[in-house]
Amino acid sequence: MSVNAINAADAPQQKKSNAGSAVAAGVGLGAVGATAGYFIGNKRPDLEKVFTQSPDTFTSEAVKSADAASAKVLEDAVNEYKAAGDEAAVTTAAKNRGASIIGQTPDNITELNDAVTTAERNLNTKTVTIENTPCKLADIQSELKTKADAHKAAKEAVKNAGANATDAQRQAVTDAKAKLDKVIAKRKAFLEGAKTEVDALRTARENRFDAQLAKFNAQAAVEGSTEKGLVTALETAKTNLTNARNTKKTEILGRDAVKEAFEKIKSAIPKEGGKKMAMYIGIPAAVVGVLAGLMSGKKEA
Repeated sequence: MSVNAINAADAPQQKKSNAGSAVAAGVGLGAVGATAGYFIGNKRPDLEKVFTQSPDTFTSEAVKSADAASAKVLEDAVNEYKAAGDEAAVTTAAKNRGASIIGQTPDNITELNDAVTTAERNLNTKTVTIENTPCKLADIQSELKTKADAHKAAKEAVKNAGANATDAQRQAVTDAKAKLDKVIAKRKAFLEGAKTEVDALRTARENRFDAQLAKFNAQAAVEGSTEKGLVTALETAKTNLTNARNTKKTEILGRDAVKEAFEKIKSAIPKEGGKKMAMYIGIPAAVVGVLAGLMSGKKEA
């Protein structure tokens, strides 16, 4: 079975580079943000702080209670900002560098590969007794996919039915979720029972990746090398994206229409804490994040 059966977090991952930061900060700022209760007290928050609010606190109900025209101005400005620069170039360059790293062949690659293969085999043949039943990871993974597909289908049925969804259809979603949760718990129990094997596989993968990364970095230090070119291409793409978005940000924030829209939204915010404040902000959740970047003046990378 595939070694991807263990948690994605169990596989070694390259540390996030500034490429990820450039894309995340430039496109999805606020996808992670302060909690709804960030503002406490009687002082009305300024715009920069307002737009660091967590997007999930902004509901469709809130849109109705504020200035829809101003929200549209802000949404258009955000979309324009997101379109600035070549984000795809950064993503492509980052993928190319990643592919080169995992394609490296250090001197002991055979030994490293053998260690990974052995660890995979040990995990895949491991049997853990769960609720008096011997279980293997492959069987649990298969069951997990079946239950996940059933849950997805049940939700789709309710979604497609809309207001006409029956109680039976809604109950089917609840039942499917309960079955899915049960298999997820079983998988967790298996991984806990196979901790030795899971840890061994994680270590083997990390050792191989670290060796590949070390070789890549050594090659990247050589002028004219392919690896050096990949690093340069990524840095150039990141710089171009940052510069383009900074230029666009300056332009957007200089527009009277945008300034006025911000003021109208700001005036709709009460002085209470964040949870009540969220009920009055009338901008789409997707807009909230990038506005944080527009207002904060922080670099995108």
